[in-house]
Amino acid sequence: MPYTQEELQDIGFYQEFVDRLRNKYIDEMRTSSETLFREKVGDDNILQSFEDIFTGLGIESVDVINTIYSFLYIEDYSNYSLPEMTEAKNDPDINLAPIVTDKRLKQWTNHNERLKRHKKGKILNKVIDRVIEELYIIKESTLPQEPFEYVLDATHDDRIDEAWNDGTYGHLRNWDIVTYKSTETEGDHPLMFWLIHKNKKRQFLNKTSYLKNTQYTKKKDGTWKGIKIKPINLLNKIDNGEVII
Repeated sequence: MPYTQEELQDIGFYQEFVDRLRNKYIDEMRTSSETLFREKVGDDNILQSFEDIFTGLGIESVDVINTIYSFLYIEDYSNYSLPEMTEAKNDPDINLAPIVTDKRLKQWTNHNERLKRHKKGKILNKVIDRVIEELYIIKESTLPQEPFEYVLDATHDDRIDEAWNDGTYGHLRNWDIVTYKSTETEGDHPLMFWLIHKNKKRQFLNKTSYLKNTQYTKKKDGTWKGIKIKPINLLNKIDNGEVII
C-alpha cells in the first residue's frame, strides 16, 4: 500500500532522497550564481531561472539571512583595513558600509538601450509576428461562378464509365459528383472524381472508394447520382478538401 504524504515525512529513505534532490538543486543554483545566472552560449548570455524550493516562486525575494540562500546576498568588507575593522568592532558608533552584491536581482534582465525603430515592410514582419490569431479571419471557400458556356458545353464523354454517368449537367452545387472534361488530343486523362462538399472538392481516392462511399454517390432512392463534367480549369478554382478513402 502506498504511503500518504504525512507518513512519508517519517520515512528515512524518502527524506534522504528529497534532501539529495534539494542539495543538488541548491548546488546548481550556487554555481550559476557565480556567473550571475548567465550561461554563455555563442555570443549570447542565456538567463538561467531558478525557483524557491519551498514555495515554487522565484528567488527574487527569498530570505537570505541565515538560510540556505545566504550565498545570494554578499557583504564585502575587503576594502577596509584590519585596524578599521577592529575599531568598528569595538566601537558601536562606527558603521562600515560594505559593498553589497544581491544576486537575487540578477534573476531578471534589464534593458538599457532604446528599442530599434523599424519601418513597415518585410523586415518588420520578420521582427514582429503581425498576425493576431484571435482576430485572424479564415477565408471561406466558395464555388466559382460558371460562365454560361460551361453549362451548355458539358456534353457526354464516352471515356467515362457509362454506369457512373446518367447525363446530369448544370451548375455545381454541394453534394454533386464531378469529373473533368479532357481537352487533350493524345491519350486518355486519369479517371478522377470529386465530391463537392462545403464548397470544396474532395477527391475519391480510387474507383473502390467511389463505389463503397454510397452515402455520397447514391441518391435517397438508392440509384447512382449523375456525374457532372466540367472543364479542368474550372475545377482548379475550387479549393481542395479531404480525400475520401
